[in-house]
Amino acid sequence: MCDRLASYGPSLKIIVDFQNILADLYTDAEPPLSPPEQEVVNAYGSWTQFMMSFGLKPWETEDAEEGKRIAETFAAHDDSDEESEE
Repeated sequence: MCDRLASYGPSLKIIVDFQNILADLYTDAEPPLSPPEQEVVNAYGSWTQFMMSFGLKPWETEDAEEGKRIAETFAAHDDSDEESEE
């Protein structure tokens, strides 16, 4: 599979770069996050990196909503882990 991707060479890089530029332009749409959710997102570096790590596009509303649900779930899971350790 890597050989197939490598055959696209510079074209694939241009597509990926363009997708990253679009993501940077539209990341202002980051939803309001609670402190625990923000901590989860920050572990990935940024909202864009968090979203893209799950194959989501931060500039698409439906994907942003899904990303918010993922962050909520992870934050809730982290909170339950901390409570069980006490």
